[in-house]
Amino acid sequence: MNKLFLIAVIIFSGLGLKAQLPSGKRSITDAAQFYQKVTPKLIGKWTSPPKDVVTKRLTRGAIMGNGDVGATVGGDLSTLVFYIAKSDFWSSEIKLFEDSKKDPAPLPIGGISIKIKNQSHAANYLLEQDVVNAEVRSTFGTDAITRTRSWIDANDNYLVTEIWTESELPVTVSVETWAKADHVNYPSQAAVNGQIAVAARSTNSPDFIGSWTSKAAISTRIMGTEAKLSTDNKSISTSDFSISKGKPVKIISYISGGGKENNAYTKQSSEKLMALSGSSLNKKKLLSQQWWKQYWDRSYIQLHDDTFEKYYYGALYEIAASTKNSKVCPGLYGIWITTDSASWHSDIHLNYNGEGPFYGLFSSNRSELTHSYYDIFLDFVPEGERRAENDAYKLNKDLEGKSLKGVLFPVGLGPWGSVTDDVYLNQTINASFSSVIFIWNYEYTQDKLFLKTKSYPFIRKIGDFFEDYLKVDTVGGKRKYVLWTGAHEESWNKNASLDLGFVRMVYKFLLKASGDLNIDQDKKEKWTDILNKLSDFPTAIIEGKKMFTLDDAGWLVPKNNLSVLEFIYPAGALGFLSNPDSLQLAHNTIDYYTRPGYPGYFNINNFIKIFPIAIQSNYNPDVLLPNFKKVIKAQLQNNMTINDGVHGIEKAGAIDAINMMLLQSYNDVMILFPYWKKPASFKRLRAKGAFLVSAEQNEEIKNISIFSEKGNTCKMINPWPESSPKIYTVFRGLKKQVDYVKEGNTLIFRTNPGMEYILLK
Repeated sequence: MNKLFLIAVIIFSGLGLKAQLPSGKRSITDAAQFYQKVTPKLIGKWTSPPKDVVTKRLTRGAIMGNGDVGATVGGDLSTLVFYIAKSDFWSSEIKLFEDSKKDPAPLPIGGISIKIKNQSHAANYLLEQDVVNAEVRSTFGTDAITRTRSWIDANDNYLVTEIWTESELPVTVSVETWAKADHVNYPSQAAVNGQIAVAARSTNSPDFIGSWTSKAAISTRIMGTEAKLSTDNKSISTSDFSISKGKPVKIISYISGGGKENNAYTKQSSEKLMALSGSSLNKKKLLSQQWWKQYWDRSYIQLHDDTFEKYYYGALYEIAASTKNSKVCPGLYGIWITTDSASWHSDIHLNYNGEGPFYGLFSSNRSELTHSYYDIFLDFVPEGERRAENDAYKLNKDLEGKSLKGVLFPVGLGPWGSVTDDVYLNQTINASFSSVIFIWNYEYTQDKLFLKTKSYPFIRKIGDFFEDYLKVDTVGGKRKYVLWTGAHEESWNKNASLDLGFVRMVYKFLLKASGDLNIDQDKKEKWTDILNKLSDFPTAIIEGKKMFTLDDAGWLVPKNNLSVLEFIYPAGALGFLSNPDSLQLAHNTIDYYTRPGYPGYFNINNFIKIFPIAIQSNYNPDVLLPNFKKVIKAQLQNNMTINDGVHGIEKAGAIDAINMMLLQSYNDVMILFPYWKKPASFKRLRAKGAFLVSAEQNEEIKNISIFSEKGNTCKMINPWPESSPKIYTVFRGLKKQVDYVKEGNTLIFRTNPGMEYILLK
């Protein structure tokens, strides 16, 4: 059996079998067989050292991470370099000149450089990134091959590299543990503590109220041989040793510090490293593999299409590596920060980039990875309230001297209530756009504690803002709520379609959630009035076709991205149950933006916009899917990320577009295989209402299973329109038929929490 296949089988059949999956019916064997099949497709390979590893934007090197620690892997023919960053190692705001400042930004700490001293040969070079097994492997072409295997502990901040050689002669290795040391404001240190090589880096000394100093360190131990340690006492500590055939050596680093404490905790790191034994390290590796096994088994899809599957699983790896243990929400370029000057501060950009990476996590049944998202916004609420009260005129000059309730957010945020891009660009969407993930959390999981303590209080403040901000006007003899804002950055428009979509989404949610919590009953009349009388989405006839526009004036920018239709997705104003005439307007708009001579599908902002929008509005799949694949093929890198040269990890959000081909839930009704008509299957995708759904499609849909987490009423479009299916639940080996009612082509039945339901034709 191929070794890679064997690794996948071991992970999926021998680890963590007692861990409960969210569905009562489990199939580890099926998962093992599936990942055995796809593992070779999910290995990125470089036969020469990767380029554009150190960059202001998204790296093209190999990537590893556990959410808190990220390693970008590159080097040359004789050196393997891990560029290391930490989620909460952020610089603070500092003054540059009298009237200027440098905003907060994530920084790299430094890295680990493993240098093979013997002669190397380019013909034997190989670097591999294995997505399923979450490891990076390398081959150096010394006189006889020297190999490495590296992994980051999913549960703690260890970076482990095992190195071995096939040479009959000893191979000399030098490992440098180093801190980045080329910036006057970010001092570095290096030391040797017994058998531990240490390098540390600090951020600036702050001079603003609310600022901080952060310090982080990399500590390294060599296990399996004696090493000679030295340091320059500035930024580099070196461990020199030799390796012999049949005697592998482990290079173990621990990454510590970060946050606002100005403490790198190097003493504790040294103690942790020295306490490790071979068996305890093996246990850590086993537990790390177990986490990844359970992560992959949360859900999986099979499309029998290498392009879509390679993107899909690569994106799931990218987002898990960016978020799993993250202490600060990952910004534009995730956890792979390699320079002190990442573009746009690699911040959390609120007008789609910051939300985008999380789009697919709910439908793919991985909502726990959104944990670090919420605090970025909740920490800013006090300042957002101050801005609504005092600074609304900076958004809209007509508000000079007026105070508003609720919150007003700028376009870019950092951790701990900080601001990275302190402008509004004439747009009101920054807070309301960020509410998408808060809303989806409740819609998909039905977590009432989260709703009560986080989602509802935050979104209520957004609703309060728009109550004050919306204007009342008479349109066609009818009273309407009108919204003035920027339909695009720095424009000024009446009834921007995007903003109208988010305002509808906010008040629709508040009405539903307030009922679920039985609070704010006195607000329902006002919120209902806003929903009923909010201005319609603007339209115009352009080149003989009616379509949606950016504002009431009929403005469209077809050379730009498809933000005109973001009221469909992610705001959810239209879906497969919507009026066909409205869906046709969306199709006409997509046609207009994708005409020959326009960037359309290849617009660098469009990847997580045009594809999910088109799928949710049921645009012609024969047109869309080939173009979806063209973009993936053109932009998918060896490290399994989509890289357009500008943007970052938000490209992982199109996971949701692929899930929507197989399962959609709209207005509490789900539909199976609404967009993908070829053979396919999926396990445990999540639908709104806290349902986990599995199904298969060949000549017809079959093997339908629905697991109800919370006991909500299930509504599903009948997968066999000409039949009256039977629904069963199985409990303790007993199968019991379940009653349902039909409304048109929709099957409606009650469920009990923790029960699985099977549909048969």
